[in-house]
Amino acid sequence: TDFTPVNGLNFGYNPSAFWVKFPLKNYFNGQPFCVVARHPTVWALDFYLVQNDSVVAEKLIGLSRPRRNNEILLDRYFFEVQPAPNQTIYVRLQEAGASLHNEIYLQQKWDMHREATIAAMLYYISAGAVLVLFIYM
Repeated sequence: TDFTPVNGLNFGYNPSAFWVKFPLKNYFNGQPFCVVARHPTVWALDFYLVQNDSVVAEKLIGLSRPRRNNEILLDRYFFEVQPAPNQTIYVRLQEAGASLHNEIYLQQKWDMHREATIAAMLYYISAGAVLVLFIYM
């Protein structure tokens, strides 16, 4: 299959499945990293790690999958990768009659956890502030 480069993933209302290909180079100097999808409301999101023309790891997640498969860190799905030579990641996205818009990117594992921790702290601080305002009003 031929892959066409695109800038951003926004396919509108479309029940088709779309594939994204990440040919991996030495992006993170051999450190573990994650393929991250920012919107955990996608119907089907499948990650495949291919090395030397063989699938060496896969993760099938999304709303159409069993809940136990769906590892979510705050507002994102992730697929952890241990780098090795000749790797390619394929991501398959599909929505069930809704607009397909997602942000998929590569990120170091520790950066992803740090961002999620900061976002969670801000969420809880703002929720606490609203609760205090509610109590004193």
